[in-house]
Amino acid sequence: MDRKNKTLGYEQLDRMFDPKSIAIIGVAEEGFSFGRGMLLSHLSIGYAGKLYPVNRRGGTIEGMTIYPSVEDIPGPVDFAIIAVPAKYVPDAVESCLNKGAAGVEILSSGFREMGTPEGIALEEQVQAIAARGIRVLGPNCFGIYCPRSGQTLLPGPNLSREPGGVAFLSQSGGHSIDFGLIGTWRGVRFSKVVSFGNGCDLRETEMLGYLTRDPETTVICMYIEGIADGQAFVPALEAACREKPVLVIKGGLSDSGSRAAASHTASMGGKKNIWEAALRQCNAVQVADMEHMVDSSLAFSLLPHRSYLGCSIVGGGGALGIAAADAAESFGLSIPPLREDLKDSIMEILPKPGSSAANPIDVANPFVPPQTIREIILRASQDDAIDIHILVFLIYHFRAHKDVMSALKLRDFVPFREMARACREVRETTGKPVVLVMPNYRQEEEALDLEEIVRETRKEFLNAGIPVYDDVTNALRAIASVSRYHRRRTLIAEAVPAINTPGSGAAQKTSLPEQCRDSIREALRRGETSLNEYESKRVLEAYSIPVTGERVVNSIDEALSVAREIGYPVALKGSSRALTHKTEHRLIELGIKGEAALEKAYRDIEARGKGQLDGMLVQQMVRGDREFVAGLIRDPQFGPCVMFGLGGIYTEVLKDVSFRVAPLRLEDAYDMLNEIRAVKLLDEFRGKPAVDREVLARILVSLGRIGLENREISEIDVNPLIISDGRPVAVDALVVLKKD
Repeated sequence: MDRKNKTLGYEQLDRMFDPKSIAIIGVAEEGFSFGRGMLLSHLSIGYAGKLYPVNRRGGTIEGMTIYPSVEDIPGPVDFAIIAVPAKYVPDAVESCLNKGAAGVEILSSGFREMGTPEGIALEEQVQAIAARGIRVLGPNCFGIYCPRSGQTLLPGPNLSREPGGVAFLSQSGGHSIDFGLIGTWRGVRFSKVVSFGNGCDLRETEMLGYLTRDPETTVICMYIEGIADGQAFVPALEAACREKPVLVIKGGLSDSGSRAAASHTASMGGKKNIWEAALRQCNAVQVADMEHMVDSSLAFSLLPHRSYLGCSIVGGGGALGIAAADAAESFGLSIPPLREDLKDSIMEILPKPGSSAANPIDVANPFVPPQTIREIILRASQDDAIDIHILVFLIYHFRAHKDVMSALKLRDFVPFREMARACREVRETTGKPVVLVMPNYRQEEEALDLEEIVRETRKEFLNAGIPVYDDVTNALRAIASVSRYHRRRTLIAEAVPAINTPGSGAAQKTSLPEQCRDSIREALRRGETSLNEYESKRVLEAYSIPVTGERVVNSIDEALSVAREIGYPVALKGSSRALTHKTEHRLIELGIKGEAALEKAYRDIEARGKGQLDGMLVQQMVRGDREFVAGLIRDPQFGPCVMFGLGGIYTEVLKDVSFRVAPLRLEDAYDMLNEIRAVKLLDEFRGKPAVDREVLARILVSLGRIGLENREISEIDVNPLIISDGRPVAVDALVVLKKD
């Protein structure tokens, strides 16, 4: 690694990724051991620094001395790989610290992931040693793969030494080696791959910060099961996504997956909807699996960094083109019709009959010469609606015609080099990229020669800087990932910073009125878990959230007096910190039009309260045409999170809600509004005015502020949030307090 690639402020980590010497602790002289495997893998991949095998028994291996201890190594040690039984690991880390090593990777398992007191205690010992100045990856990890320095994973002697821009952080060792191996033939080239396992010291947040500043890394990929500190991770992820794309596989989102993650790397999986919201909010690209990650990282590596919308599809058959058009729409892309003059021009050079110059462009047969394909794509590029081209190369058809064409070898018959050159020339001439789709439906034993040509074709196109996919859907999905990321990145760059973000220039922290503070203190003193509705609304009111006009009363006479002031019709509610779900307990009477009805409602609610009421709430009757819900939860990983969705009695049934992690930008709040399935209810319809989205968005921002600024508050439920004449009003609210 050249000096220019050193990462500012991370000199110790730089030494770990560019070590001049590595001690490998736990190398057996004979037979299999992880330590021996790591030594042989580093020799095989061509690590050029000094390797020091260590085993208390001593001996030799591959002509190298095996040192009895780290202390016996004659030279300095930059980095160490530890592969000994768990009980010996703390002493090994201590020895490396004393030797002056920058860091270690611990392959050994038997720590916190076991869930035993012994395993947890051992990991805590390692953490304590790390805190004294040595950095630790693991335990229970596969370590580092760095093509430039020649470091590799286990088993990783066959990984590529060609460096590239893709980095991968993974809690899973298996995923780290799988991604490295798949990347070798798919065309993904790596800067750094890090398997951090249990992550007792170095883990996702700090490593994300390092890779954000790493000039060698242009794309960051992550496999995460759980995080140590969600409130530190989100700003780190957001900062990374402002600089470069971050692709994330989040494991453990299902209940069963979360349990598996806990036993795998001692990680909490977290709530699916919160995690997905956090990734969207940061503009991270959530991918489903390893294939999706490889496809997307290849696109981010080779395609120009910009937004794409219109695609041309060239080649294949009519049915394939129709399927491509359907898939494009699902990914937010389009297959627009070409201009009429261009269709006529392209039709002149297409083979006849059976071809079509509409988009998708059906070339009628798979044997169209590369120069004709070049000319077709060049002409299609003149259409301003086309941003990118997808060439479908049905190479497997050549296998069936080899004998017919009297070709001795399939290689002599398939013009893959000429086709790659033609596509590269189109890109260089027009500035519009080309993506190759190469299905292969011939994988029987007799078609082994075809497999060889498929591999050579892939390599030829990749060398020309053209990404290659097995089917059109995967290609479109990858293009869409690139497009969404860059479009969203531009919007975020222009957005106002979130309130409560350092340097945002936002207003100072809101102070709750002393009356609200007294209510919270008194409720906590009594061991109560929530505020009543009136007290809850005073908290909302302090943050400029519109609420209904109302008064607390303790007698029928008071209720009658307040109702006269407010004006009929009114609503009457039983106020209780214990009976938080008023509808279920029948503590609400709406649309009360006169004094007799109010007196009856008062007595009825009083009876249903069964002595658990702390008063009655006389409230202005808000007539609205739509009901939504807004709220706050305190997630164990991410802290305060804001929720918005369809409200009223349908909230729990339809579960049409969206989430964001506080603090929120106004743009985050607008995104929440647009994500619910019932988003059209916010628009004008049936003579009802459109909802004032800005007021609604500011309510969501304010809820996030309440959570960040008031740690005593655990949850807030505003349901319903009624739309009256287009403006939202909090008609009912509940503030839940932290039990501790």
